[in-house]
Amino acid sequence: MTCLLQSLVYQLGELSREEANLLLAGPTAQLKAHSGIILEYVIRDAIQIIDGIGLTRGGREERVKRIWRDVKAITVPDGSEEILLDLAVRRALKVQDVLSKDKNKSRL
Repeated sequence: MTCLLQSLVYQLGELSREEANLLLAGPTAQLKAHSGIILEYVIRDAIQIIDGIGLTRGGREERVKRIWRDVKAITVPDGSEEILLDLAVRRALKVQDVLSKDKNKSRL
């Protein structure tokens, strides 16, 4: 995931605004969806590791409870995983279409 983030940041700095809008929307959506899925797995396992104490109030376990309670509020803004993954697929198809049109133009 770190490599994908570094690659996106590098490409954002190197591509023109138009190229970045076309090429980076899909991978950015994939990164956000993947991050949300990982956050849900991590918090679920954290609660299992501390054996439910994370659901009580007070102490260090309260942090786990707060994250567990807010995980959807953290991951859903700008779209749920399903919407983001759908966006990523649609953008990949759009990039494919644009590149194939450019390739056909160069042959003429």
